[in-house]
Amino acid sequence: MKQEDYQGLDMFRNCTLYVTCEPCIMCASLLSQIRIKKVYFGCFNERFGGNGSVYSVHDSVGDFGYEVVSGVRQDRAIELLKAFYGAGNPNAPESKRARKLTSELHV
Repeated sequence: MKQEDYQGLDMFRNCTLYVTCEPCIMCASLLSQIRIKKVYFGCFNERFGGNGSVYSVHDSVGDFGYEVVSGVRQDRAIELLKAFYGAGNPNAPESKRARKLTSELHV
């Protein structure tokens, strides 16, 4: 990012982000660029994780690093993601749906 792109981003320096799943590498990189203060996440992203699972972006960006707290209510985060992905995408065409849609949410 160019210097002029950072205008207005100072508000993020004191922000804390809470997410269910570890940010991917690209998201973790953006978080460092906007200089987020801290990130809490529930479960690890073993395929694309950018805060420890695959790569530790927050530790490798020098002055742009941020604090990470992982495993916050990890079991609950996994349950939520399973319920979300198990429900399927109601907007996908019938032929593209991985599963039949269900209106029930089991958590």
